[in-house]
Amino acid sequence: FNFRQCCTALYSIGWGSGIAGLLVSFRGQTAYADRLTLSGGTLGNANEVAFDLLLGLPFLWLVLQDSRSGKVKKFFAICLMVNGIVALLRTGSRGGLIGFATLNLLLFIRSSIGGKIAMTVMGIGLLAGAVIVLPHSLQLRYATLIMGAGAAEDAKNTTEASGVDSAAESYAARRALLINSLKLTVNH
Repeated sequence: FNFRQCCTALYSIGWGSGIAGLLVSFRGQTAYADRLTLSGGTLGNANEVAFDLLLGLPFLWLVLQDSRSGKVKKFFAICLMVNGIVALLRTGSRGGLIGFATLNLLLFIRSSIGGKIAMTVMGIGLLAGAVIVLPHSLQLRYATLIMGAGAAEDAKNTTEASGVDSAAESYAARRALLINSLKLTVNH
C-alpha cells in the first residue's frame, strides 16, 4: 500500500535468495560436471539455482543503498551477495553468467566514475579468482560460450570432453531455438 511496504517485499526477495544461496553453498553438492545443486526440488537444477541467486542480487543491493539499513544489515547483505556470486559461478550456468554480466553492465552504466573504476578492479579480481578457483570442467563449460565445441580440445580426460560436448550441444540447441523465436516474432 505504500513505498515502505514495497521496499519490505523487495528486501524479502533479496534475503530469501541470499538464504537459498547459503543453503546451496553449505548443503549442496557438485553433481554432473562439478555443477553446484541440491539433491532435489527447485534447487536441484543448477540453472534454477543460478536464476534464483541472480534474482536476489539487485534486491540485496537495495538493502545496501537504503540509508535506514543499519551496519549489521548491510554487512549481512554484503556477505550474502558475495556468497551468491560465488555460488552462481559454481553452478556452471551459462545463462546465469550472461545474466550476471548484464546486471553488472547495467550497474556499470549507472555508476559514477569512481564506481566504474572500483567495478573494473573488482571485475578483474573476480575473473582472476574464477580462473584460479573454479574446477577445470566448469571453466570449459563457460568456454563453450565463446569457443563452442572447440573447448573440448582443452579437456583433460574423456569425462570432461563428454561434458563439454554436451554443453556445446545444449548451447547449439538453445541458439537455434532463439533464432527460430526471433524469426517467428518478426513474421508475426
